[in-house]
Amino acid sequence: MRDLAWVNETSFTLFCDGSSLLFNCNTGRFIIEIRKEKNKLSVFIFSNGVRMTFDGSRLFDMHNLKVMKGDDGKEELRKILREASVDLKDGVSSINNYYGVPVKLIEKVVDEFLESCDVDPAKYLGFNTNKLKISYGKEFSKDSATFESKNFAEIVLGNGGCIKAKVYFDSSKPSFMISEDCENFTENRLEFEEKINNVNTLMEEYKEIIESLKKWLKE
Repeated sequence: MRDLAWVNETSFTLFCDGSSLLFNCNTGRFIIEIRKEKNKLSVFIFSNGVRMTFDGSRLFDMHNLKVMKGDDGKEELRKILREASVDLKDGVSSINNYYGVPVKLIEKVVDEFLESCDVDPAKYLGFNTNKLKISYGKEFSKDSATFESKNFAEIVLGNGGCIKAKVYFDSSKPSFMISEDCENFTENRLEFEEKINNVNTLMEEYKEIIESLKKWLKE
């Protein structure tokens, strides 16, 4: 039953366009945000008794009112992240097992950040991909008079335009969309499927993403 609790408690978003990266996750016990933009890093961690920010060289511990610099700050950050990453990995693994949401890229970002306390946004884009978004969470049902929420996953892949899939893990209809400007999307299942079938990648993390999209198309 704990796996189901992880599925219901965990939410995450990973966005990357090669020059910037945003990862945030809520495990129910930890809230984590990692942001890299214009070569500037910012990290935020919140939990019971923990409220920290990190800018790449200094750790600000707002709960204990102290600042740690250099390697001392990085080691303190790693200590908290190691504990948080156990929850995070249990959460995303359960989501993958229940719903087939691709999580290998999420795990890679977390593992490599733990090692270096930094991220290189360009590293997490696949061949012929210039934009990526993977999200999992809950949203309120528009058709529910009692404001019930439902679990969903959203994946965006960009390369000279974008494709977007949004699937719900109840009886709601999924959406498979395309866009020339990656902002205004229209439903087009056939063209979405054609683009997915033409994607070639050697990265295991992107193979998992494509396999998940193909599976959802068949459901």
